[in-house]
Amino acid sequence: MSQQIRLATVEDYPRIMEIWESAVKATHDFLAEEDFTYFKEAIPKDYLPNLEVPFYAAKPTNSIFIGIRRKLRNAVCSQ
Repeated sequence: MSQQIRLATVEDYPRIMEIWESAVKATHDFLAEEDFTYFKEAIPKDYLPNLEVPFYAAKPTNSIFIGIRRKLRNAVCSQ
């Protein structure tokens, strides 16, 4: 079964947040716990719904997402 990149839906947010959390914990040891908690709550509620988020999931442990806003582009990839 071939997989394709598609726009993420609300159902993808838990996996996107798993990737985000793993990446942030591995690379942002300077981030205060209260800031981490703020973003962990705000991203799926306030950020993701306002972005086009291409998402690829070949299997549950191999996923990629990219958040795109029209004039500003940010990318986060993991695992």
